[in-house]
Amino acid sequence: MQKEFEIVVVDDNPDTVEVVFQAVKSVLKLDYNYNINYKILSKRKEVETLNDYVCDIVMSDCALSGEDYDFQDTPEARYGFELIKKYRKRNKRTKIIFYSGSFDFEYEGSFDLSVADFVHIINDILCGI
Repeated sequence: MQKEFEIVVVDDNPDTVEVVFQAVKSVLKLDYNYNINYKILSKRKEVETLNDYVCDIVMSDCALSGEDYDFQDTPEARYGFELIKKYRKRNKRTKIIFYSGSFDFEYEGSFDLSVADFVHIINDILCGI
């Protein structure tokens, strides 16, 4: 039986994300029979519609940047967090994955997700439903 997942990605660099998702989508389809549907929100007007999406996973760049965004009183490096806080108020069950090329924390580090990691996250979603 084929499993299907809806993913929304918030990122200011959609070209890079598109390449990665095409590869992940292909591997998950071939190796696990998972069908991944995704939407990439990159422009300010698109990002502002995030709350309209009901999906299994939201993947969000923490440090969105660009002239197109209105950060208001939020530091640029925290904009992704604030965006997800608003999303979480309306969507309690959606899994959230944060990532960034430039985390600005006291103890910097990175956590790379492999295809296997992504499969485990998806399986966790199934167990939680």
